[in-house]
Amino acid sequence: VDDDEVARTVLAQQLRALGCTSRVAENGAVALARVAERRPDLVLLDLSMPTMDGFEFMEQLRQMENCSDIRVIVISGRDVSAFERARLNGQVLQIVKKRGSDCSTLLPSVTRALKARATAGTALAS
Repeated sequence: VDDDEVARTVLAQQLRALGCTSRVAENGAVALARVAERRPDLVLLDLSMPTMDGFEFMEQLRQMENCSDIRVIVISGRDVSAFERARLNGQVLQIVKKRGSDCSTLLPSVTRALKARATAGTALAS
């Protein structure tokens, strides 16, 4: 979920390289509609977007039926303030900067989150 088309494209390509299927959204409102169509295993979320930002998306996502446990990794192009971190506390797995050294941790974080989701799904199915 990112208003930057280049970022969406790059992330989708990286996810495909991991063997993942992805759906993209240019803002939180579009993303909520996509979640309603088909529940994702993981959401990669920018915070600063027009129409509906990442904070409002998180609030509405957590209120949707069967969506309170969807894993979310925030990918932000700006520094996230202490107040914003507190606002997200407990709702996201990780906050990663789009550019810089943090970005190198994104794909391993995605892999861990998806493996954890698969393990939880297997345990629930048993």
